Amino acid sequence: FIILLGSRVLNVPDEGRYPDVARAMLLSGDFITPKFNGIAFFHKPILYYWLQCISYSLFGISEWSIRLMPALVAVLGCVMTYVAGTVLYNRRAGLLAAVALATNPFYYLGSHYADMNLEVAVFISCTLLCFIMALQYPLGGQRRKLMWLAYIFAALGVLTKGLIGIVLPMMVIGVWITVTWQWRLLREIYLGSGLLIFLVVTMPWFVAVQLKNPGFFDFFIIYQHFTRFSGSGFNNPLPGWFYLPVLFFGLFPWSVPFLFAALSSLKRIAQRDRGSLIDLFLLLWVVLIVLFFSHPESKIVGYVLPVVPAMALLAGSYLVRVSETVRRPFALLSVALLALLLGATMVALNGKLPQEQIDMGIKPYYLAMALSLLVGAVVTLIMLWRQRLTAALVTVAATGSAFTFAILLLFGPVTASESIKPLALLLKERIQPGNQVVTYDDYFQDLGIYLDSPDYITVVSDWNDPEITKSDNWRSEFYHGFADTEGEERWMIGRSEFAQRLAKGGTFYVFTGPDHADELRNVYHLTQVAEKNKILLFTNKSSTKGPETAE
Repeated sequence: FIILLGSRVLNVPDEGRYPDVARAMLLSGDFITPKFNGIAFFHKPILYYWLQCISYSLFGISEWSIRLMPALVAVLGCVMTYVAGTVLYNRRAGLLAAVALATNPFYYLGSHYADMNLEVAVFISCTLLCFIMALQYPLGGQRRKLMWLAYIFAALGVLTKGLIGIVLPMMVIGVWITVTWQWRLLREIYLGSGLLIFLVVTMPWFVAVQLKNPGFFDFFIIYQHFTRFSGSGFNNPLPGWFYLPVLFFGLFPWSVPFLFAALSSLKRIAQRDRGSLIDLFLLLWVVLIVLFFSHPESKIVGYVLPVVPAMALLAGSYLVRVSETVRRPFALLSVALLALLLGATMVALNGKLPQEQIDMGIKPYYLAMALSLLVGAVVTLIMLWRQRLTAALVTVAATGSAFTFAILLLFGPVTASESIKPLALLLKERIQPGNQVVTYDDYFQDLGIYLDSPDYITVVSDWNDPEITKSDNWRSEFYHGFADTEGEERWMIGRSEFAQRLAKGGTFYVFTGPDHADELRNVYHLTQVAEKNKILLFTNKSSTKGPETAE
């Protein structure tokens, strides 16, 4: 999971915004109130930022250290999946489930993305895994320890991304208990001591941040949870079926065995076979969470990451079960044939790639994706023909890994085409103490990380615009934190204030997008310094040199 962590620039906005909040926390020494460019930022709880601060303290601030903690949490998810698979089924099932989890693109790429989705997914999964594992032991001893561990993981989930850390596990567990009519379990899950543990872990920060910031509860609990979940007008409005192709292609090649496993589990449940209650628990885990996130209009790919460990467990246990009687499982044959089809389709579409994407340099990685599928498919078919099932499974895992690495490398030039890094590094060579850095009617989320300055960036916009609260963008993110920030008017300013500051003198470096370039030239008489990725850097400092193109 640590391979290629620092191989590409930060992906905006999330990989710029959240890591920069942690950077500011480390600089200020305030580990209670998250702040983004000096503005109170209550969109997410605290644990992600604390983990990032640990990484920065140990390894400095870089793309590698920014992505380190999500990668380590992903390893935890694989270990817990292996342990759970061993307890619930057998060691081979646990090992294969962990391999399936580690070698599918969705989970692996999530571990290389520095936001909260992978981490909260692992904590939710660990909560559910500890719960169902605990039930395999008698009261006392091991059951108590695992149940307490489940409450701890639920608390970590809440501290990572809010109420879903406890709501989703409660939903899955509650429906499972209801469907199976196991109400006696409510007396056997150490509810009293578990809730005490949960509160001890979560409440200190929530109380501390509320005492320091009276607007926290209303924004974080009411707006971020209930308004966003039930409302419309937010980013990424997508249809209700959106997550079905995401999971199928995101988990490929293991999504195919999962479909076979789901059908087999339904048959086992109908026949009340041994282990059917576990299969039902895992199926409910997948279905309920997908339905939960399919309801809101606003959808983000990473929201359904919590279902991936359950899908891996079902797929792994199914493949182990059928391998006891079948040497050429139809599920693996289907994987090979579908991989062959997808790889051939990608090769056929190679000549139709948009010129813009070719110019980015993605073509070699696109072809590597296709080649990994084609080679993997052929080798898998050969292994199945020779009835070498273990070799076929290893080939499927290797195919998943190669396909995933190719996707990860493809993302490199794509994210580089949107990054402010070249301009930020250019400015770091020029800027002097006392110079002011400004963004004009835009905010580039990765600027703070790449500049790595202790000073706030001055942001020019119309902060009195009544439409701010109706939008879901960088302006509303800042605006919602004004009430809990003192003196924000010093660096969150309007156009007239910006003009007055320019008139007073001093050196200003101003970032903006193409839409405002003429305004900076003609109204404020600024000089363009450089341009890269449709981002422009201006200054009021006279220079004989013309505009540069940052590399």
